[in-house]
Amino acid sequence: MFAQVNADAAAIDAAAVAIEEYYLRCQKRRQRIAIIAGVVGMYHFDTYMNQSEYRVPTESRYEWVMKTLGNRTCCYNMFMMNRNVFDKLHICLWSHMD
Repeated sequence: MFAQVNADAAAIDAAAVAIEEYYLRCQKRRQRIAIIAGVVGMYHFDTYMNQSEYRVPTESRYEWVMKTLGNRTCCYNMFMMNRNVFDKLHICLWSHMD
């Protein structure tokens, strides 16, 4: 009878140890997930939320466009078209606005 009680107690102890080990594994996993989420959150904040102040433009938008159109390389790099094509497109768009 005592052997049966000891066997039952040993089985209960083994089950308790297994449950405790499972609980600790789950707790460590949750901690790792929380750490990863914190790192991702800090990266996102540093990348997208912590931006510097907007600069104050020294020229108007029109002045910038005219300056860009005046430089052949900058015009093509910015608008992907030459100045004459830009002018034709501008005339075409304005004529269709009426």
